[in-house]
Amino acid sequence: MSDPAQTLVIFDLDFTLIDNTYAICNAFNHALDFFRVNRPKKEQIIAKIGIPLKEMFLDYLDGTRAEQAVHVFREFYGMHYFEGVKIIPGTIELLEELHEYQLALLTSKKTEMAVKLLEYYDLKKYFAYILGEQKEIKPKPAPDPIKHILLKFPNIRKAYMIGDHVVDCLAAKEAGINFIGVLTGNTPEKDLRHCAGKDAPILKSIKDIVPSRHLI
Repeated sequence: MSDPAQTLVIFDLDFTLIDNTYAICNAFNHALDFFRVNRPKKEQIIAKIGIPLKEMFLDYLDGTRAEQAVHVFREFYGMHYFEGVKIIPGTIELLEELHEYQLALLTSKKTEMAVKLLEYYDLKKYFAYILGEQKEIKPKPAPDPIKHILLKFPNIRKAYMIGDHVVDCLAAKEAGINFIGVLTGNTPEKDLRHCAGKDAPILKSIKDIVPSRHLI
C-alpha cells in the first residue's frame, strides 16, 4: 500500500462524487430556450456532462452563440446549482477514510462554482486543492489540469485520478498517473475499459474503492 502522506488522489466531481443532473439539465435547456433552439432529450444532455460546456453547446449552436450560451447557462446555474443535487452513496465515507491522503478535485465546472457547491454540501473540507475550468489551462482530456495539480503537491510519489468519463481516463494516461474508473455516470464500461486497459480497476461506484483492497 502507498504511503498516504505521499499519495495524491484526484477526484472528478459530476457523476463521481455527486449527481448534479437536475440543475445542469435545467440550465442547459434555459440557455437553449434563450436562443430558441429545440430542447434535446434529457439523456442527450446527461451523456455530455463532464466535457467543457462550450463543447456541449456546439452540438446545437455555432461557435459564437455557443460561447454566449455558456454565459447564459452559468448565470442561471449560479442561482440554481444546489437544486436536486444527490451525493453519490459512499462519497462521504470514502473521503473520511482517505483523511490521511492528499485529496484534490478536478472538474469542468468553474472553480468558484465548484467551491460553492462543495461548501453547500459540506464537502470542501476534504480537499487540499480544487481546480475547475481556467482559461489558461486546457481542459480534460488534455493532461494540463492534472499536471497543474501535481505541481501543487511536490512531495507526492504516487497519484490517482478517479472519474466516470473517458476524458478523465485520457487525462490521467497523458499525465502519467493511475486511473480508477467508476460506473456511476453514463459512460459504458466497455468505453472506460478500452481507454484504461484490461488491468485498470473499473468499479460500480466509489463505494468499491477501499485502501485495504490495495486499489490505492
